[in-house]
Amino acid sequence: MLRQHRYYLGLFWLVTIFVLPLPLIQAIAMGLSPIYAQSFFAINLGVIAYVWMLFELFIATRPKWLERLIGLPEMYFVHGMIGIGIIIVAYLHKSWSQSNGLIKLTGDAALVILIGVLLYSVFFLSGWLTDRVWWWLRQVKQWLEHVFKHEISVWLHRLNVVATLLIFVHVILNP
Repeated sequence: MLRQHRYYLGLFWLVTIFVLPLPLIQAIAMGLSPIYAQSFFAINLGVIAYVWMLFELFIATRPKWLERLIGLPEMYFVHGMIGIGIIIVAYLHKSWSQSNGLIKLTGDAALVILIGVLLYSVFFLSGWLTDRVWWWLRQVKQWLEHVFKHEISVWLHRLNVVATLLIFVHVILNP
């Protein structure tokens, strides 16, 4: 059963990373003006980050069929890795494309929110740092958990929805 489980997990990764963004990339490519030809790669990076963000929101709903297919620990792993990938790809999109005004403001605000939620999640929710790096970091986390209870963590994690809405506005404002 483990072999079949790994097959589904690999197929899940393949579809998530490569197949999901393709329809929107194709739609953008068909409607993109030739004056944006030099920014085509950067625009596609933004499209990939946006599609992955929508997929992250889907995973966050914890669909039962997906949980049965790949398992809850793997769903959390995919959620974390794709989240990190979103921030990397979105940062590259920001670095390689030019924008100004409200378009730049909404994109930058969404990226700041995503980075903030990532840092908070890596420290409080995942244990990636506190279990492996410094012993005093674990003590700081235990002390801060009295202030940042799980309910606050859940509400802070919901800022991803705000970031996604900002990205949606960012996409709509583009000519």
